[in-house]
Amino acid sequence: MPTSTMPVPDAPDTGAPDHPVLDRSGAMRRLELDADSYGQLLALMTVEVAGMLDALTEAWRNGDAVTMRLHAHRLKSEAANVGAEEVRFAASRLERLLRQRDAADGDAPCSSARDDASAAVSHLRTALARLAAVLGQ
Repeated sequence: MPTSTMPVPDAPDTGAPDHPVLDRSGAMRRLELDADSYGQLLALMTVEVAGMLDALTEAWRNGDAVTMRLHAHRLKSEAANVGAEEVRFAASRLERLLRQRDAADGDAPCSSARDDASAAVSHLRTALARLAAVLGQ
């Protein structure tokens, strides 16, 4: 009997991804690419993602939520393009938390919002590490 892969919104991290790390066949079908072309696209994406993660980390250190949200959005888009589903989900979660924090405009306790964002950044790093492992990097 198939089980749903829909995550509980704020479920505790069990260490197992809620989404496939990489959906190669789905991405290749959606992008209408052969395996070689997809591999080239994936290689380019991983280089870009490393730069975006560095920029996101720098923005995190500087407390620049706007830049963090921009990089989270770009990571989400890049990951969606190549079928990196766990990275897409983690980046989307971070982007959503940062938007909620901006919308709350101080309504939520700052330490709680920072803890949530910190957990989301950690989740994104873990997702990227799993992707790198799948890609053999």
